[in-house]
Amino acid sequence: MSRDTPSGIVIDEGNRVLKQISGVLALVAAAGAVAAAPAAAITGGSQAADGTYSFVAKVNTAGRACTGALVAPQWVLTASTCFGDSAQAGPPPSPSTAAVGGRTVPITALVPRTDRNLVLARLDAPVFTVTPVALATGPVRTGEVLRLAGYGRTATEWVPDKLSTANFTVQSSTATTLAVTAVTGEATTCKGDAGGPALRETGGGTELVAINATSWQHGCLGETETRQGTVETRLDELTDWVRAQIPPYAIRNFNGLCTGAGARVTTVVCAPDAAGQRWTLPGDGTVRTADGLCLAVSGTAVGTTACAAAPEQQWRFPGDGTLRTAAGACADIGSNAAGTSLLVTSCVAGNQSQQWFLKGDGTLRNHNGLCADLSSNAEQTPITMVACGEGLVSQRWGLSGGTLTNTNRLCADLGSDAPGTRVVMVACQPGNVSQQWTTPGDGTLRNHNGLCADLGSNEPGTRVITAGCVAGNPSQQWRLDR
Repeated sequence: MSRDTPSGIVIDEGNRVLKQISGVLALVAAAGAVAAAPAAAITGGSQAADGTYSFVAKVNTAGRACTGALVAPQWVLTASTCFGDSAQAGPPPSPSTAAVGGRTVPITALVPRTDRNLVLARLDAPVFTVTPVALATGPVRTGEVLRLAGYGRTATEWVPDKLSTANFTVQSSTATTLAVTAVTGEATTCKGDAGGPALRETGGGTELVAINATSWQHGCLGETETRQGTVETRLDELTDWVRAQIPPYAIRNFNGLCTGAGARVTTVVCAPDAAGQRWTLPGDGTVRTADGLCLAVSGTAVGTTACAAAPEQQWRFPGDGTLRTAAGACADIGSNAAGTSLLVTSCVAGNQSQQWFLKGDGTLRNHNGLCADLSSNAEQTPITMVACGEGLVSQRWGLSGGTLTNTNRLCADLGSDAPGTRVVMVACQPGNVSQQWTTPGDGTLRNHNGLCADLGSNEPGTRVITAGCVAGNPSQQWRLDR
């Protein structure tokens, strides 16, 4: 059975899917092109102020542009149609990225719903520079006002680079969709807005309750349609499903040990299946154990306790490798020995005992599967590629403040800006540009001089050098497993 919604968009209630009929367009845009593909920034809305809604992501895949929302440090929720007519579980069908929090990160896996236009996209690495949006805590009701956001087309721009938002009223709903219309004016979603968040804003905060799906695109640049209305894909009853798809993390210190839950949290030898080493980040600022307790600070001690809306249970990963309390103190350890209790103390830039990684083992791996290693802790030791080894501290790396450091507290440096120069370890020198490295999101590891870390051979024992960056060169593809 099907019916017309108040917006004039037909919903097939039997199959619970949206039909693209009578000119209704999905909101997926051809990236950077003036093409009749589905949606861009919200026309008739207003530009979001800098620093607001920073969890909203730009999603690009195979020439398509969409919007999404960061719901966990390593997961973006968006429309499954961004990845083709029938997104499949597993790697995306073509290279895809999400830009959020000032970073552009490859998408490595998709977890789609089969009953609606919705997919979770796993990022290659966690994004800690922004806080994920909270998921819905209650159902959406008819008459409720939601704020829609997107990077899609506006009435005057094909490919805007600013986020737009507008308020919409829920007119009706099915089990999987919402029909909404603009509160004022002629706002609507356009090509490129697909997957953008529909947000419930209250005095208590912001929640994600739905995502943009289809619209008539009345008022969008290049469109002549006079009918109005937008359909959203419901998420409000899927909070448990979303959380169930996001695997827990192991929180590792730079020394390679994992955090173990308890009345006092301690460092322990990592064990992949140990329940006490499995932590979740539900998006509300808490860090939770597998059995639902929350990481909390009491004085300088760190332990787990029953969850409560309390500042001592609020934590953040600001993107510099630290784990910080609401008051700004850093999680630290007093010793590298297993069994050491965690504590909180003043943050110190470059202090490796305050460096924490989610899930990753701290290795720096090339496309060939070998790991970056050091044969010595002496200065001028070159970085060499060898077989990855479990528990080898010489294979633990961190990238913080632009410097690439090993557990020996030395920094990766260059003796020359000439291509072919070996990458060696020396004492860290703040402000030394030859020790500045970036990961721009294309798999490369780049020095300040613009050259890329490279290999002359795939053989174990090969030393890391710098070379001119070449798009798609597998020997320049790196993964810092953090």
